[in-house]
Amino acid sequence: MATKLFRITPVKITHNGSTRLYDHLVISNIPKMSKFITVAPGASVTDGLLEITTVKSGSFLRLLRHLLRRVVAEDAEPKQISEFVFTCVRPAILQLDGEVVQLKQGQRVRVVCAPKLLRTIV
Repeated sequence: MATKLFRITPVKITHNGSTRLYDHLVISNIPKMSKFITVAPGASVTDGLLEITTVKSGSFLRLLRHLLRRVVAEDAEPKQISEFVFTCVRPAILQLDGEVVQLKQGQRVRVVCAPKLLRTIV
């Protein structure tokens, strides 16, 4: 069990013609994930922008340090974009708002933010 906890399977994608390997890739439009992990302090669900937070593939300690900093600090400055398109170089598991999705090798993914599309009552 302990070996699985510390084993990281990076996601390998092609984006804008270059291949990248990430231990952590989060595309969001919210400031916090799970109520206490800061992903993008200035994010807004109404601005039509996505925030991308990445940790390049490396050591487990680098990933752990990144995650702990997100819990205790709000110093994240993710890149803001209107869409993110990538292709999976190898199969990957993706989580979409709590749903687990299996991506196939060669599968193209396009993530966009549709501003003001969802109406909510508060």
